[in-house]
Amino acid sequence: MAQSLSLQYEGAVVLPGSAQDASGQTFTVRGLSGLAYRGDLGYHAVMDNSDRIVPIDIQLNADGSVAQVGYLTGLQMDQARDHEGIAHVPGLSALYLSDENGPGLHRHGLDGTWQESLIVPPVFGAARSNRGFESLSIACDQLSLWTANEEALSVDGALATPTSGSVVRLLRFDLTGPSPVAAEQYAYWVEPMHGPYIPGGSGQSGLVDMVALPDGRILAMERSLALAFPPFLTRIFEVDTTGASDVSALGALAGATFTPVSKNLLWAGAATNLEGLALGPDLIQGGRSITGVTDDGDPITTNALVAFDLVGADGPCGCEASPYCVTTPNGAGAGARMGWLGTTSLSSNDLVLQVTGAIPGQFGLFFLGDKRTLLPVADGMRCVAGNLARLPALGLDSLGSAQFALDLSALPGGTTLAPGTTLDFQFWYRAPLPGGAGSNFSDALEVRFCD
Repeated sequence: MAQSLSLQYEGAVVLPGSAQDASGQTFTVRGLSGLAYRGDLGYHAVMDNSDRIVPIDIQLNADGSVAQVGYLTGLQMDQARDHEGIAHVPGLSALYLSDENGPGLHRHGLDGTWQESLIVPPVFGAARSNRGFESLSIACDQLSLWTANEEALSVDGALATPTSGSVVRLLRFDLTGPSPVAAEQYAYWVEPMHGPYIPGGSGQSGLVDMVALPDGRILAMERSLALAFPPFLTRIFEVDTTGASDVSALGALAGATFTPVSKNLLWAGAATNLEGLALGPDLIQGGRSITGVTDDGDPITTNALVAFDLVGADGPCGCEASPYCVTTPNGAGAGARMGWLGTTSLSSNDLVLQVTGAIPGQFGLFFLGDKRTLLPVADGMRCVAGNLARLPALGLDSLGSAQFALDLSALPGGTTLAPGTTLDFQFWYRAPLPGGAGSNFSDALEVRFCD
């Protein structure tokens, strides 16, 4: 039986208004509408009505609140669309993007080039203007890609009003073959608007993003705009498709008989125009990070990150390596950071640990454990605990970087691995500093291994 879920709001942090692209040119960041996370690539936000992807470096506190945030080098797609959702392609340096006004789904490489457009079921051609594919999420088992229309298709029913909801279709794509194939569709009832229409008749309530959880459940985020306080209301629901009808054979939901998905409200609150939501790493104090971005395309919303702590969604999310914890400044800069190359596949045995931002010319070592902690030690924070084991000492190069290729069949301390095993890694290094303790730590990296 699945654990019950709870969602705790952990605050919001304003984002900068501009970033730089690969050519060093500054561009305005606006219309952030989707967010995706993958440990080795960090977070990627997508800007609507543009060709821009904005990588974001997000450092989290133990409770899931945002400790530090900044933009990395922006990416430019070779086609501009009304991109609203974003998801990483498992195992590939690529992204899926949802186009609201197609509606369509497209895959692009991280160099911006278009690779593939998915075949969308014809019924979604009845999407109302600017109410198409707003959401996008890849399931943790890497077998499914989920999206949905924001508000009812014209053949399925009416838009939401202050007194009645609207039915939309959750669409699953099967990722087991060489190309994604449209599979089941499930009916989902969006809540009514949370207040009356704004003078002039404007106002809406729609499904703006989804997050696939490790156990197969889904988080669905609804946004309502009305003449109320707050004018924007965000509702986040737990969704379960068990027992729901597959409505993919129905040309229209209006007048049809079907069983919709079940939904359970986890959180409702004022988060201005919150549009994108991403499942992030496990948190030190328990739970899992959920982070969102707001769309500044209205008079009251600014670019911001909104943070949550989700409890009850434990379990591995595919084969992943996720940075966590904090780093502290050293004599060379902001602090040492963990990274990785290769995969977390036991059969491939090609995982390489990396560290950057340590002290050039000094030495250090990677160590591992099977538990987390947050313990001040020397000039930094030790984040790894449990059954600790050290890897060989390494010299740091002129940039304060080092790497170590792991042999997963011969880890120190008698550590043995099986599919699903999780280990934590960190880097300790010499850091001479007047008045300091002489050593420091990087942040940490949690690795889940698979076959």
